[in-house]
Amino acid sequence: MPFWVYDAGLSPESRLSKTQFEQLLSRSGPDEYFHRFLYHQDVDALLSNIQRSSAQVYQFAGTFYGLLNDAVFYHYNDQDKVDLRFSSSGDAILLHGHLESVFTRMRTILDYSVKLALEAERPPQDFSAYPKLRTAAKQYGDRKNLAMNQRENTLFVEDELIRKIASIRDRIIHDGHFDTEPRVYELFKRRRLIERFVLAPDMTEGRFDASRNRRSFFSTDNKINATLPSILDEFYSRLPELGGYVQREPQLDRLMTRIEFQEIDLSSAPGHPAQDYEILNEIVGSYAISAGLNVDASLPTGDFLHRLATAGAFRWGLVIDMVVDAVALAVARREGVVERSDFVAAWCEKTGMNQLATPFTHDSYERMFRRDKPFRAAIGT
Repeated sequence: MPFWVYDAGLSPESRLSKTQFEQLLSRSGPDEYFHRFLYHQDVDALLSNIQRSSAQVYQFAGTFYGLLNDAVFYHYNDQDKVDLRFSSSGDAILLHGHLESVFTRMRTILDYSVKLALEAERPPQDFSAYPKLRTAAKQYGDRKNLAMNQRENTLFVEDELIRKIASIRDRIIHDGHFDTEPRVYELFKRRRLIERFVLAPDMTEGRFDASRNRRSFFSTDNKINATLPSILDEFYSRLPELGGYVQREPQLDRLMTRIEFQEIDLSSAPGHPAQDYEILNEIVGSYAISAGLNVDASLPTGDFLHRLATAGAFRWGLVIDMVVDAVALAVARREGVVERSDFVAAWCEKTGMNQLATPFTHDSYERMFRRDKPFRAAIGT
């Protein structure tokens, strides 16, 4: 195939104009193989957009957390390092910009996932001419035309997660910002910085709480930096289902590059603990240190770390979310140490369960708490 078939109209690697492309296309005649190849290059572009957007989500999220941890948002005098402060500096604006980009890119992935699934369900049958993509103008709302619409564990179930992503993206696009002012909060204790966070407005079932003209209420202390890992984890846990669906069309499946997001692996050989135990221990320690806390001696143990992984359904994002919540509760206790009881309290606060029925306290936790049902107890099974 000539190189222009791969890049013209899709990439700056080709210098062809629209007129030149159409002139070359007109010479192809009723060549079904050629037209099929052109069509699958266009579908490949849909796949590439999903993959690029996915990579950008992680790049923006990584930069967001890098800035949150390392940037100097305001130079405080020692006498000002008391209680809770906020700043809206240039770095705070940049921080919010990366956070906003995370949600706009996730919404882009939703749009392109619908386009790709629609093409996979109903690919063209006639290639006597170069076929147009049926989904060029389709967006996420057009998922209603999918046979797999509302299928469980896919991106096509409009639940609280999807509504939250869409609501935040719409606010960013239509209002120009996530919050009216790009605030970063910093909590000081004994003149030491122990926590930084970004607050998100109150939401109910994935929609911003609103009353007449007021749409930014902050009654729940929703720290978006603490909840973002679980949002990303849940979002990407659904994306592989799209890959399985594309397998119905071999030509599309051949174009798809698969990236596996590994679960926590605590499979150990005798005398050789799994490496992920060390990573889990580092996560707990690093979050505790950043909050100015010591770590109770019962936490850096195989028993506790296995219970922690179980609590997070062996997903890194959910585990980090649990650690952040537990450290926040330890900070609130003002005793200078994070303990197992903080993880118990974080679990109960998240799930509403009794303290005796948690992965951190129950003897049969491995049987009760399954990987496929995060934050739910399989009591009686």
